[in-house]
Amino acid sequence: MRTYTKKEIAVKLKVTTKTVENMVADHRLPDPLPLRKCPLQWDADAIDQIADAN
Repeated sequence: MRTYTKKEIAVKLKVTTKTVENMVADHRLPDPLPLRKCPLQWDADAIDQIADAN
């Protein structure tokens, strides 16, 4: 499964990392995946769908 970091999402959506944090808080983005090894990773497919919708 592909994942994105907060910084990668910011680049993909053309926003700042702070905006990404706010979007997660507002539930406009899904919550980070519960991965132990690397926290704050998101499912890439879900983010791609959101990016395509914008």
